[in-house]
Amino acid sequence: MSFNVVFSEVSQLKKTLSALMSIFLLISVFSFCASADYQNTHINTGNYAEDIVSVAKTQVGYTASGSDNKYIKRFTNDSGSASASFVAWCAEQAGVPSNILSYKGTLESLLGRFEDAGTVKYSAVLDGDYTPKTGDLIFITTSTGDFSKCSNAGIVISCSNSKIEAVFGDVNSAVTIMTYDINNTLILGYASPNYASITPYVTGRYKTVTAVNFRNGPSAENAKVLDSNSNPIVIPNGTIVTVSAVSGGWGYTKYANKNGWICLEYASYYSELPPTENIQPDNTDLDVKWNLIDVSGWQDDIDWAKVANENIQGAIIRIGVRYSQSRTIHLDSKFDRNCKQASINSIPVGCYFYTVAYTVDDAKAEAEFVVKTLNDGKYQMDFPVYFDVEDESMRSLGRTLISDITDAFCKVVEDAGYLAGIYCSKSWADSYLNEKAISNRPMWIAQWDVSKCTYSGSFDLWQYSDKGSVDGINGYVDLNTCYLNYPYYIKSNGYNRYEKPAPEPEPTPDPEPDTDITKPTWYEENNLKVTISPASCTKYGSIKKADKETGEVVSYKLIPPTGHTQQNTVGTDGMIKCTKCGEVLIEIAPEHVSHKYTVKEATPASCTTEGKYDVYCDTCNKQLIGTAVIPALNHTEGEHSTIDATCKENGKNEVKCSRCSEVIEFDVIPSSGHQCDNWTVITKPDANGSVGLKRGVCKICGENVYIRTEYDPNEKPDAKLGDIDMNGKITAADARILLRYTAKLTDLTAAQKKLSDVNKDGKITAADARLVLRVSAKLEVLS
Repeated sequence: MSFNVVFSEVSQLKKTLSALMSIFLLISVFSFCASADYQNTHINTGNYAEDIVSVAKTQVGYTASGSDNKYIKRFTNDSGSASASFVAWCAEQAGVPSNILSYKGTLESLLGRFEDAGTVKYSAVLDGDYTPKTGDLIFITTSTGDFSKCSNAGIVISCSNSKIEAVFGDVNSAVTIMTYDINNTLILGYASPNYASITPYVTGRYKTVTAVNFRNGPSAENAKVLDSNSNPIVIPNGTIVTVSAVSGGWGYTKYANKNGWICLEYASYYSELPPTENIQPDNTDLDVKWNLIDVSGWQDDIDWAKVANENIQGAIIRIGVRYSQSRTIHLDSKFDRNCKQASINSIPVGCYFYTVAYTVDDAKAEAEFVVKTLNDGKYQMDFPVYFDVEDESMRSLGRTLISDITDAFCKVVEDAGYLAGIYCSKSWADSYLNEKAISNRPMWIAQWDVSKCTYSGSFDLWQYSDKGSVDGINGYVDLNTCYLNYPYYIKSNGYNRYEKPAPEPEPTPDPEPDTDITKPTWYEENNLKVTISPASCTKYGSIKKADKETGEVVSYKLIPPTGHTQQNTVGTDGMIKCTKCGEVLIEIAPEHVSHKYTVKEATPASCTTEGKYDVYCDTCNKQLIGTAVIPALNHTEGEHSTIDATCKENGKNEVKCSRCSEVIEFDVIPSSGHQCDNWTVITKPDANGSVGLKRGVCKICGENVYIRTEYDPNEKPDAKLGDIDMNGKITAADARILLRYTAKLTDLTAAQKKLSDVNKDGKITAADARLVLRVSAKLEVLS
């Protein structure tokens, strides 16, 4: 770019000032263009490998370091690698999902994904022979042959004539295109993201892995959803949301009583949609294992929208209570609100009445209050109506009277058409209720702080905790496990004001069996799916065996056609048909039915194709209508051959047809895999997370085989469970490390993780840190 400024009839001073202004403008224009050059101007095509390279090229020339680096700002807040953050930035801009290529922005996480999958390709310096391709990642070191010293990562543009061209995000703090010889000793290896495996997102429950913007539509271009104070809603890290619809990489969900969209690349798949979403009248699976809560006015105003996102499949809501002093019956202060808000958020409900009945008449009055309230028609109960018998003042009544009181309440409720149930603790059920009270009634048993309910009778609802925590509810809440699909059971039996379904009609007779022998059938055999396609009169069938998971065919065999069976005589319609399939083989004109016929001008048949011949009347020599068929000759077994398997490639046994040489049968010979007896250690793993590398020589094919190794804490005599820093003793420092890990303030090495699950529950949580702290204070001993 240049400026030609021509002035006439002006002073030298004006010329000088104009020149200075031109220079200023020139610098400004260049500054503007330089900034624009580092924007992503590439339009994605859907070819992820090509798109990530194109995006990377738009950044060549960008210079920044430390806190000024936009890639680090985007992904790691100054705590990661500039080169890895650059790769993550390009992947995000190219639309590559984070489950294919890590967005964490550190070299360890970038390389670790491919190491865990075993898909790292070694370079020539590590005896690898892989040739990188467009879109691959390349890893560079400052220490030859040591993957633990990986210092830079880039994106491969191309590789030809043994020269690799790649874009790096951090060469002297700048985005630069570099060219390396493929045998350069600083190249450690490559990783090839499995772009082709990218699958669409599905509906289900997702857990956010960072704070996520909540938008009005499935695009970053859409406005953010606002709260009641007109502030943009941001869904916190670790929030579980239910995604009921998907558009591209975006999921439709509900949060804070608002509907909107989140980018699913910032959330991890958590579980299928909870059964709450799927409770339908035609769901006939009675055996379930659902999470239920029970609530009352003690929980104050509940945010049921948040509860619905907590995998809660039902709620039992207190409908009322009798006060022991005044002996009066009252509606629970939050019953109306709780029922309505739970319904709005698709959570089915039941109810319970807290009794302080001292007589049978007291119980009947309580039941009549419940029935009158429910018959108002404003509330629909999809779980039973429970009689909550637990008040300490009733113990003195004794087993017989308490049982009569319970039975009286249930009978009034049942006579009104509701399914009545009983809530009590295990000890109450064992000590204060007889068979008359509980016989054939739903039992809801409270037994806390045990691994399983030990009540010997029948029960369908177990209250296992009174100190649960559910988002949307202030303070503690009771947690329950339900084992019966009550919504279906109640509807199908006409309880709780549901209309009982009409009886099913008599079943219709089974249809005649399908006699079409050409339809494929299949069955499973070990880990194989066997598909049989029967042969017909004219077409080959087959027997195919394939791996159930991958679909790879491991054996195949053709079944020859059975051939037509021709009628001996011409039918009255002039047709000669196959007696098995009914196909018309010869059609004779009516005026020639009584004539003899002769075959002329035959077209020969092959192994797989039919031949044809024309039929003429012997008397008048006219060609008859239609052409007769010569059945295919079928394959005949011929040459057998074997392609031997190698360490890496499968082999095959084949049988070819002796006539046409087509493969008519084969089965796969699995590859043997490399076999090494002796290994040479190249680098050793250590307790700080550095992985090792060992090399062996395959005794079958002679190739070098590399295997990565991890540090094994069992190899260190003083490393024991709870000794997280592996210094030979368990101290408060170990608990502090665990607490920082559970708060996501630090990470643990693979060796440290093996020492961290001290309570042996299969996960690392604050409970492990608490136990380590107690051990360090000599308040507890690890088993």
